[in-house]
Amino acid sequence: MGGYLVWLSDTAGLRKTQDVVEAEGVSRALKAADDADLRIWLIVDEKDLESSLVKPGDFVVANKSDLGGTGSVSRETIRISAKSGDGVDGLENKIVEYLSGLTKNIGAPMITRARHRQGIERALSHLQQAKTHLQSGLGAEFVAEDVRLGSRELGTLTGHIDPDTVLGAVFSSFCIGK
Repeated sequence: MGGYLVWLSDTAGLRKTQDVVEAEGVSRALKAADDADLRIWLIVDEKDLESSLVKPGDFVVANKSDLGGTGSVSRETIRISAKSGDGVDGLENKIVEYLSGLTKNIGAPMITRARHRQGIERALSHLQQAKTHLQSGLGAEFVAEDVRLGSRELGTLTGHIDPDTVLGAVFSSFCIGK
């Protein structure tokens, strides 16, 4: 199974409200959901979900299947129990299958410059170190730092400019404070 970079967004409850601040939050959550490649609606009972929000291809997941009935869920609903773990593997498999379908026609880009190869190798090295730290139980701050460094390396290739880069350029190019 290949790896995927996935951005998750938890929108909490989506409902009609008279509160201006909450309404803005709901509006932003719906915008994020509209832009998403995959939406997973987590419910206990279908009455918890406004059916007009569910689009073809969305996953509707009914939690608390360990309690017996999950209300009136449809045949397409994926049943899980977060408490016991029942059904979670099946949900994960469905997500991986869906993501595989989205990416099956995307080929790896050709690396044509030594600088790009070196940057990717440095990023990979940082991510491998993060994995080693994670597996060894070393503190999360070490794992996070290695992931940050790997992300920074990739950012140098994608054109992302971080504050350290700007400060480095300023202090190397200008005589400040003399």
